[in-house]
Parts: sequence; structure tokens; C-alpha cells
Amino acid sequence: MRKNSTCLYALLRILVCDRCVMEGVSTMSNVASLADKRAQQGVSRASEKISVEAAALTANKMKLTAERVRKLEGRAQGRRWVADTETKGLYVAVEASATAAKSYYVRGRIGKGRAAKRVDIRLAAVGDLKLNDARDAAARIMQQLRHGADPRRRSADETLTLAGLIAAYEENLQQRGVVRWKDTIGTLNRWLDKLKVRDAKTLEQLDYLNAITHAERTVGIPSADALRRAITGMLNYAAGPVKHLPYSVMAGYRKPKGTRAEKVARSKGKQPNLRDAVEFRAFWAATESAHTDMYRDFLRVLLLTGQRSIELAKLEWCDLDLEKGIWHARAETRKNGEPMDVPLGPLSLSILKAQTVGGVTDLVFPNKVGGVLDSQTSGARLKPIKAAMETSCGRGDVALHTLRRAYRTRLSEMEVPTDMAELMVGHKRSDLEERYDHDDRFGRRVEIQNAYEAWVKETVSAEG
Repeated sequence: MRKNSTCLYALLRILVCDRCVMEGVSTMSNVASLADKRAQQGVSRASEKISVEAAALTANKMKLTAERVRKLEGRAQGRRWVADTETKGLYVAVEASATAAKSYYVRGRIGKGRAAKRVDIRLAAVGDLKLNDARDAAARIMQQLRHGADPRRRSADETLTLAGLIAAYEENLQQRGVVRWKDTIGTLNRWLDKLKVRDAKTLEQLDYLNAITHAERTVGIPSADALRRAITGMLNYAAGPVKHLPYSVMAGYRKPKGTRAEKVARSKGKQPNLRDAVEFRAFWAATESAHTDMYRDFLRVLLLTGQRSIELAKLEWCDLDLEKGIWHARAETRKNGEPMDVPLGPLSLSILKAQTVGGVTDLVFPNKVGGVLDSQTSGARLKPIKAAMETSCGRGDVALHTLRRAYRTRLSEMEVPTDMAELMVGHKRSDLEERYDHDDRFGRRVEIQNAYEAWVKETVSAEG
């Protein structure tokens, strides 16, 4: 009996040990499986984190960080606004991808309610201002806005910085309906950026002249001249009835007479011309390289009408009388602020009639989002046309204003009288208003336009 009990006990021990071994193996297998599962989850979470971060960079609202601001990219056209979820009213403005310049802005309303006026206040370029400082500035400005105060204006004992003066001048230009106010303000912001934190009253003529000299050495004389005109206009406004400044430090300043070298440089800096039939034909063919058929047609209508690019960019369907062949250019779209009837010949009419009517905009030649084509991003859109021109005739320097210049030059070659040619391109001449009756004047312009378009059609159809 005792011997049997001993054997049974030994058998039980063997069974128990075998089970323990099996459970141990199973446990080790479970541990390994769990480790693999957690590793896979780690990879998945890392991938998910990367995907979330990539998605965040394409959103228009996010918690901004210095790294995210650095990685923000612009759109193909137009400005991109990215709001900071941490500070109400703080935005990063990213310019079109051609430049991708970034600036901190505060966007809000002066006062309360939807009827309150919206304002966009630029703080500084991203590289010139830390994110935390931008948040602090945005919080202060938003508090002022909520109380109905415009931070760009000042009381008698407050300092008006140059940034504030530029913002006030921008508002003035918009109120006056200046067509190309964006170009003027963009020029001031670009070349005076380092002076914008200064008290506008402490800036001297030399400060502005140094900026003009820098623009000339960096880009060229035409850009320097544009900056000088923009500064003079701003300071004349500031010293006027608004009395932001007691006087203009540029008053009485006259640019020194140009040397021979400067005149040569100026002539090189001018927009080029299409000098003959060969270059007209080359340009027409080069427009086939445009990124869209719509932009190809936009360029061709510019060449056919000789009008300013911004005026054509703002053309709406309601401005066109396609039956009579007239473009009624509205006063608010024109540089001189006066309406004008532009005659359209058979070739320009055929192009206009081919455009898509309707959609989300009334514009004939809208950008991708239905807005006005921006002249400041024209360089990127013209790249394929310039490349094609360079290949075909060695003229890769074509620009939008080239087409207006080419139109006016061709009218002279057609022996169109100077005064009538000036009317064709929309130059205001009071003496012409007195000399010609409107009907006679327009009838003659129709004849000239038809003759010009017939020449263009024959030229571009001929084999090179």
C-alpha cells in the first residue's frame, strides 16, 4: 500500500511539472506576442502622429509652434491665412508659393458685432518677431479692438510707428479707390521693413534715401523709383489734413540728374517691347505654354486691346457688350478713375466669347479661387511663356506691360495720329476731349482697332 502511494505521488509530480513547463512556454509566447503587438502599435502611433502633423500643416487653423510656422507653405496663387488656436486674432499670412514670404498679422473687428469694421494689422515678418512676442502683441491689440479702439491710430501723447503710418496710408488708398494700392503698400512694406518699429516722427530724409539706395542696388533703378514715389505719396498724406506728421521730410527733394551709366541702366530696366512681326508671332505661339487656356486667352486679349493688366483682370461679364463689340471699363477698375469704352475687334471678341460664363464669379478671367488675378504673382505664371520666347527668338524678358507697349508701338507704325493712339491706350488728354466729338472719336477708334487686329491675325497665322 505504501509503495503504491509513493508511485502515485511521483506520477502526480511529473504531471504537475509537465503542465508548468507547458504554461511557461505559453506564457513566454504570450509575452513575445504582446511585445510584437505593442511594437506594431508604436509604429502605428508614430505613423499616425506624422500623418496628423502633416494634416495640421495644411489646415488653416492650428496651434502654432516655431517649427510649424517654419514649415508652412503657400498656395499656388493668393495669400494663405493660418490662424493660431492659442491666441485669438493671431494669424500667419503666407504669400503665394512663388515667394512664400510669411508675416504675423492680427485680424479682428473694431468694436462688437458683424457690422463692426474688419481690420488686418501686420505685426512683422516671421523672421523678425518671435512667436511668443507675436502672441503678446496680438493679445494687446485684440483687447484694444474689443473696446472699439483702432490700434493704428494714436492720441496726442501716443507714438505713431512707421508700421502704423503705412497701415493708415493703406486705408486711405483703399478709401480713395486707388486701383493699384496693393503694389504701393507692398513696396513700402518690403523696403522699409527694418524701419517700421521706429517712431515715424524721428525718421529723417536720410533714412528713406538709404532704403531707396538699397532697393536700387538690390533690384534696380525702376524699383528704386517706385519706392521713392510711394514714400513721397505716404509722407504727403501724413503731413496733410490728417496731421500724422508736422511736415514731409521728402518735401523739396529732387533726385540728382542721372549719369550716363544710370541712363543706360534705366533703359535696360524698362519693360521690353515686341519689336516686329517675328516677335509678335513668337509671343502668340508662346502663350500655348500657359498653365491654363484661360491665362493664355488673358495674355492674348491684353496684346489685342493694349489695356492695363489690372483693368483686364477686373473685367466682368456685365462690362461687355459682345453684340456691339464694346468693353465698358468701369471707373473703379481704371488707373485714372474715369470710365472708358474699349472697342473690340473680331479676334478679341472670338476669344472673349469662348470663355466660361457663370460659376462662382462674375469675372471673365478669374484666378483658381474665383478672385482677381494678382499682378504680383504674374512672374510665376509667365515663366513658361518666357522660356518659350527665349527658345524661339531669344526674348525671355517679356512682361505684362510689354504687351501694352507693343500695342502702342504698333499703332505708331500704322501711322495712327499720336492723339488718337493715346486715346486707344486710355491715356487721359483733356485737349482731345475738346477736339473730337465722342461719336466721331469712338468710330475712328473702332476702325483702328479692327485694322490692328487684322494685322495681328495675319501675322500670327503666317509661317515663321
